[in-house]
Amino acid sequence: MDYFKVREFHWMTWTVIGLLIALLVMLTIGIAYRIDLGIVVGSMAGILWYVFLLAFIWTVACIIGRGLKTWLEKYLDALVEQKSREEDAGAQLAVLNEKIEKMEEKIDRIEDVLTKVGE
Repeated sequence: MDYFKVREFHWMTWTVIGLLIALLVMLTIGIAYRIDLGIVVGSMAGILWYVFLLAFIWTVACIIGRGLKTWLEKYLDALVEQKSREEDAGAQLAVLNEKIEKMEEKIDRIEDVLTKVGE
């Protein structure tokens, strides 16, 4: 049963495949029955030209969009990481400030004790 598994293609790919099959069927019918289907085949070829052009433009737009999305994700991740580093640095500075204040208090106490001893 896995032999007949159909791949999941994009809808535009199925459209192009369908138009190509229709063009081949029209050519086969035209050759087999010697019918002049030049106008139909020509118009289908013209339609395929525009479909291929639109598919190409869509593919390029998707590639550019994916690249832009990847770049934005990396940029935002770096921004968030920098922000978290700044917050970590701020927290470390707060801890250092507390330690410095405690040391200043101890120095003030020592100074007070030394002044009392000196009197």
